[in-house]
Amino acid sequence: MSIEVGYRFKSILDVLLTGEEDELGNNADVSTQNHVIQAGFNWGLGATVTPTADVAPEAYGANYVSVFGGVLLPEDTHANIDDHDYLVKFKTGFTVGVALGGNITESLRGEVEVSYQSYDVDKVDEGEENVDESEGDVEGYFLMANLWREVEVSGVRPYLGGGVGMALMDVNITYDTRIHDTDHTDLALAAQAGAGLRVPVSDQFMLDLGYRFRGAMSVLTEATKDDDNNSSTYYTHSGQVGLQWAY
Repeated sequence: MSIEVGYRFKSILDVLLTGEEDELGNNADVSTQNHVIQAGFNWGLGATVTPTADVAPEAYGANYVSVFGGVLLPEDTHANIDDHDYLVKFKTGFTVGVALGGNITESLRGEVEVSYQSYDVDKVDEGEENVDESEGDVEGYFLMANLWREVEVSGVRPYLGGGVGMALMDVNITYDTRIHDTDHTDLALAAQAGAGLRVPVSDQFMLDLGYRFRGAMSVLTEATKDDDNNSSTYYTHSGQVGLQWAY
């Protein structure tokens, strides 16, 4: 038996609420974000715990520091503002970051990752028409905890996994110069999934070739001209190259 005291960040993401009069377009994307401090009581079901022998970290491989960069392909995102349904399309962007990691078991790695991404608005459509003079950019600062499962095949190490964390998103988008624009920074829940290949280049260095699909969930953006706020999710695909130094 044990007592647990913990913190949780919980979010319900992108719930679509549809108005009773559909022809009016009174729809909205709604999300909730809550900070929870909780206490719990844990009772074991009788399973025994067998102590394991001490294993030096070197048996699973050294810890490492990784630096990486890559090309970013953002997904289109919707913004429902004041009965207007905007579809925002983005240009190709970039991402850079660092990670500190190490092997938990022989085939499982854990990481703490800090990264930055940036991309510009390409155009904004409303229905089948393009909105003139639309512009803007999106920047994201991510703190992620990752787990990667990998195997060794002919000297290289393919891997698969993902992570969760937080994103500080700076969204500056002009949907329509006459009525709707946003310029706001918001903290949001983030998650990613990915795969890649690690290739040894020396005793201490490995080349990491990877793909990541990442999302910043239900980012709140506040309007600069009125109260027409919006909540959107920002998804990106990235191909990245990293260099890992084992220590």
